[in-house]
Formats: sequence, C-alpha cells, structure tokens
Amino acid sequence: MLFMNELEFAYLAGYIDGDGCFCVGTAIQKPKGILVFEYSIQISSTDKQILNHFTNIFGGFINFRRDKRIDRRECHVWTVKTKSALLVCQKIERFLVLKTTQCNRMYLLGNMIKPSRGFVIDQVTLNIRHELIRQIKQEIHMTNLITEKDFRKMKKVKKTFDPSEENLAYLAGLIDAEGCLRITSHDVNRTGRSRSYVATLEIGNTRLPIFQWLLERFGGTITYRAPTNRNHNPMIIWSLRSRKLYNLLFKIQKYLRVKKERCEKLLELEKTTLKIGGNRKTGQYRCHVEQILSKRESIFQELKLLNAKGKHWLSSSLWLPWAMQPLGFPWCSG
Repeated sequence: MLFMNELEFAYLAGYIDGDGCFCVGTAIQKPKGILVFEYSIQISSTDKQILNHFTNIFGGFINFRRDKRIDRRECHVWTVKTKSALLVCQKIERFLVLKTTQCNRMYLLGNMIKPSRGFVIDQVTLNIRHELIRQIKQEIHMTNLITEKDFRKMKKVKKTFDPSEENLAYLAGLIDAEGCLRITSHDVNRTGRSRSYVATLEIGNTRLPIFQWLLERFGGTITYRAPTNRNHNPMIIWSLRSRKLYNLLFKIQKYLRVKKERCEKLLELEKTTLKIGGNRKTGQYRCHVEQILSKRESIFQELKLLNAKGKHWLSSSLWLPWAMQPLGFPWCSG
C-alpha cells in the first residue's frame, strides 16, 4: 500500500505536467547590486481551492493575478520557492512525464546555489548556472513538439501496461489541470431513435511524450489538430469515451479535486443506461424512456454549466428552471 503522500506527489506531478511551470532566472538584488539566481515552481488557476490544497500539503504562497479581460475569471498563482521547491522537485521527478528534464535541471541549479554571505562565485560555476537556466528555458519553448509524422506513428501504439495507483493519481492531476470531461448530445434522424448522449474525456497537448504514456496505460484514440495560425503549434487530442471511460472514472474519482463534480455527473449519466429487453411498444415503457431522456438532458445542461468559462457564464442561470423540469410528454402526466 502506497503512502498517501506518494500519491499526492503523483497527483501534483500530473497537475504540473498539465498546467505548471518550472521558473528560473536572475535578478539584481538592491541596494548592493548583487546578482541573484531565482527558481520556483508555479501553478496558475481560477480555482483557488486547489491552490490552497497545494499550499497546505507542500507549502508556498498564493498571489492574485488580475486579468485585463473582464469576461475571464479571477486567477491566482501558487508559488513554492527555494528549499521547498527543491524538495518538491526531488519527490515528483519520478512521476513526471513531460517536464522531467526541467525538474531535474532546476534541482541541479538549486543545489549549486550556496548562501551568499562570504561566498564568492567563480566564473565556472557562474557559467554552469547560466547554462542550466538556458537549457530549462529552451526545454519549455522548443522541445518535444508534435508533428504530423509523429502522429501517424503514435496511432499504432497499443495498450500494454496495467495502470498503477500512482498512474491513476497522476492522470487525475493531469485531468484537473487541462482535461475536459463533457457530454456530447446528438439528434438522431432515424424514426424511433432517441436523442443520444455520449460521455467523453479529452486531453489536448502540443508535446509528444504524454500521448504514448496515455495510450500504453489507458488505450483510447488520438486526433491530430493542425495549427490555425502561425503562432500556434500542432496539437494531438487524446480521448476516451463510453464504457472504457466509465471504468476509468470509477478508479480515478477518489483522486480528482477540481473536476470531481464533473466526474460524478458522467457517472450519473451512466446509471441512466437503458437495460436490454422489455416491451418497447407500451405506453409505460415509452414513459420510462422519456423520463430517462429528461434526466439525461438535465445532467447534460448541468455539466455544460460546470464547464462554462468566463464571468459572464457564472451569472447566467436563465436555463436552470427549464433544465430541472421534466420535458412534459402527454403520456407521462404525474
């Protein structure tokens, strides 16, 4: 049995791979004009609760970051620095998939820095520190970017590993950071067919390593998305749906924090699946089907609101009275 703190580190690694940053740089400390090397781990989020959780478990502090666009939610930044950052690096490095190199180099940089009082930095050490900073910044912006050729090779990757509890905790962190749990709704043209609702998990990224890791442990499918302009990079979207997704959600539900409620909505949708059999021509059965469809539509609308972005969505609840009521079919009175 793993200690809970190990699973917490696995979860944090997934969140950092999705939405974290290893920040390094230099600054001039006033008034003495001393060159100072700075290093920290940062995560920005509109959900302050998850940042409070990281602060309680790993230390650090939270700052408010104001967005210039009024239609966006308020954002906060969790920062852990110096010795605490190095301890976190040491604990999460083995769980990271995308940012292992950045983590390792920041750890090396931090361990090279000694107290400045009475300590003179020689030129060789200074050059090594600057080189580590350059490598970390290059890693952030330049490496492991996806190409269409990579995508074609990746489509041949099959599920070969049974995921461990650490893998599940890592995936929960990754989903909380940049995953999307949603329901797609489709009107069916064929007579006698009901509207369909499909539960889907999607994770999009511009970096290659994460997709092999996901496909080998959880299966699923991948889709290539070409850049829409020259400022964007190509992206791959990994997706899982229906029965395979429900099996996974049952396992990772206990690790999710930010998107736990969304997960519960998808599992609630799964419970509305109609069983095979029964006389489908009776009014009683048709009434039961319409009640199920009404429930599914309600779950669909509730999840849509949970996934909505921007402050203008938060105050918009005009649909709620309609969404929470039965759809009103003539044979389903009472």
